[in-house]
Amino acid sequence: MELIRLTNVLKEYDDGSVRALNNINLSVEKGSFVSIIGPSGSGKSTLLNMLGALDSPDYGQVIINGVDLARQKDLSDFRRHEIGFIFQLHNLLPNLTVQENVEIPLMDANMSEKDKHKRALLFIEAVGLID
Repeated sequence: MELIRLTNVLKEYDDGSVRALNNINLSVEKGSFVSIIGPSGSGKSTLLNMLGALDSPDYGQVIINGVDLARQKDLSDFRRHEIGFIFQLHNLLPNLTVQENVEIPLMDANMSEKDKHKRALLFIEAVGLID
């Protein structure tokens, strides 16, 4: 089953003087393991931003799990439910605890505070940071 499909994806910056992605075609099957490698400036971060629904192409199509991202009205809702993204630089809020940082994506979730706390603790435990 195809999980990710990019078709003819183009992304430019600086009024077209920098072409970060040029006619990218990519298909990734569910359960596959993929590494994105390349020199600085080769478009890795731009590609990952497309896959994470953080940016959109100037041309082409990005489909994640059968969903065409260009047709989504609320990408934040799509990211909340469908995408996991770990940033290269940590984007934690230093004045919050680990648990409070983990609970941030659950702020808009339709669940009780108690359930949010329980779920956050499950995630923290799953990655070995409970202590």
